[in-house]
Amino acid sequence: MTAAYLEGYREIKLLLPKSANNDIDFDNVKLINNEHIELKLVDKYLNDNRWHVYYKTNCNLDPHLDYVIGLSNKSTIKVRLGRITRTLEFDEINYYDGPLGVEYHQEFTIFRTWSPVAKVVKLSLPYLKKNIDLTYKGKGLWETKLEGDLEGQPYFYYVRVNEVFVKVLDPYAFASTTNSLFNYVIDFNKTYQFQYPKPKFSGYNTDAVICEMHLKDFSYTLEGDESAYLKAFKEYNGVGINYLKDMGITHAQIMPVNTFYGVDESFDIFYNWGYNPSEYFSISGWFATKPNDAYNRINEFKMMIDNYHKKGILVNLDVVFNHVFKQETFSMNRLVPGYIFRTDLSGFMTNGSGCGNDIATEHKMISRFIVDNLVYFTEFYQIDGFRFDLMGLLDAKTLQTAYEKVKTINPQTIFYGEGWYMKTGLDSNLLASNRALLPEFGYFNDFFRDCVKGNPFNLNKGLATGGRINKKNLMHAIMGSGNPIQSLNFIECHDNYTIADQIDLTLPNLPLDKKIDLLRLGIGIMFVSQGMPFIHLGMEFGRSKQGISNSYKDSLEINKVDWSLISEYRDLVNSVKDLISIRKEIPLFRLHTKEEVESLIKFGNEEIFNYTLNNEYRIFIKDDYSFDEIYLKGTLIFDGLKKEEEIENLVLTKPGVYIVKTKEAF
Repeated sequence: MTAAYLEGYREIKLLLPKSANNDIDFDNVKLINNEHIELKLVDKYLNDNRWHVYYKTNCNLDPHLDYVIGLSNKSTIKVRLGRITRTLEFDEINYYDGPLGVEYHQEFTIFRTWSPVAKVVKLSLPYLKKNIDLTYKGKGLWETKLEGDLEGQPYFYYVRVNEVFVKVLDPYAFASTTNSLFNYVIDFNKTYQFQYPKPKFSGYNTDAVICEMHLKDFSYTLEGDESAYLKAFKEYNGVGINYLKDMGITHAQIMPVNTFYGVDESFDIFYNWGYNPSEYFSISGWFATKPNDAYNRINEFKMMIDNYHKKGILVNLDVVFNHVFKQETFSMNRLVPGYIFRTDLSGFMTNGSGCGNDIATEHKMISRFIVDNLVYFTEFYQIDGFRFDLMGLLDAKTLQTAYEKVKTINPQTIFYGEGWYMKTGLDSNLLASNRALLPEFGYFNDFFRDCVKGNPFNLNKGLATGGRINKKNLMHAIMGSGNPIQSLNFIECHDNYTIADQIDLTLPNLPLDKKIDLLRLGIGIMFVSQGMPFIHLGMEFGRSKQGISNSYKDSLEINKVDWSLISEYRDLVNSVKDLISIRKEIPLFRLHTKEEVESLIKFGNEEIFNYTLNNEYRIFIKDDYSFDEIYLKGTLIFDGLKKEEEIENLVLTKPGVYIVKTKEAF
């Protein structure tokens, strides 16, 4: 019933029982450990059988120091951390732009962490059985320099913010033990060194062909006992990395590999998509051969990226900055309670993410943390682009700053993500869901998905699941939905139903050959539309999750990529290869601006939906099995199944996309 809180730099709140007014003089309250700071009563009220009493000080208090309140009845109360960390003043005063994390040298190592509110920070080196006090340097920086070679040593921190010491991992740690018991000191010079140059890429979003993959899903049915990192680039006959290269994708998008909860890194019996972040600079040991080895997971991941570059494939990383798995144990929250997460006007955490917390990316040191992380993965791991989970919850300024810094390191990088607006306690005009603030970012286009595949939540039918679509809506989708650079065109991703499963749900008992026709239609529309085409690995050979929509922690049997299906869907796989090839060969499918799209695309008036590109190519999109013959001289670039043959007239007999390079002007 009795407590004291530091609410601001000059504000303390007391909570006292209702009976306190019988023996306590509210005007006679002092900071007994400081004779120079006066407390002035400014407000008090009774609520829920407690007195809420507010005091102002005559000068600023320092949140990293201990304070004790003395009451008139001679009792004392220790001042605990209150809402000060949620104030704008706290954010401004404690911004620190110097180095953080571990700086290793063979002769010495410097340990640095940030907490403007910690009273004591101790470095623990468990193998050496040492606990060393860090020194407070101001602006939240705690630091110590230890002589000698500490390479390979595990470490963590003990931190006291209020009365109790808690164990805290280093938020900037580069390596961790199995299941994150400790962090490791590592020598970057001893990690795998890249051998192959990056593939060349224009840097334009519309030139990308992105393929999403989860490393366990990808590798589960591949031969051998290697880890997921190693299997992801092992040479196989027609599957694995060779399949990706043969398909012609430009970017492999890897689902989260930052260390996350939800799995036991020692075993394969657990499964998770990885959207449970716990450490951001350390990568997961769950995909590695030796998860407790300080270097193994780092080296195997770097080898994987290097071999993708060798094959001509760029690597994008799926990152999760909108929430953490467990806010109570997240290291930054233990270092600076109340600062890390967004709160509403009543002080309660917002939950736009649906995961119990939203990261306050607009706070200066959180913003810096995100930028530092993206720069680190760009420099150290040679990552080529980033996909942001629930990007609409992040503030646009942080993402724009990150983009500009990463772009100076890697001019061909691309940034894109889920930009749907969600309530999160921050002005919507400041969020990344405001696309005008991030003109070079790609956004997952659910309007496109719903036109082609149908809505996965209410199972409304799209064009490729047996539905009839408004012609103007389809035109808008094909034209890049108003901005081709920002339109990421997808019909399937890791989340929700696969398109094969959604076809089964909306058109039960459909024969396999007709199901394949609809898959080819849906995928075909994606590749002839303006914007960024996005493949979920395996959709082109009927990937199924057995009718499960949200399979984030279901078994590998549910989530796996079943490579054996390729033979059954071989014609469809070849169609997708041809469509990717055509898209790469013909720049008109990869326009960059709304103005180009509007000037170069013209829609026809025929019953069959069609349009022309610069009066040079004519594209037909057919969604039924009627027989249609159109007089059209030219080269049939794609006949709904494969590419290139001379024609006198175009015959359309089943659903699909047809592309003609015409000899006639329109």
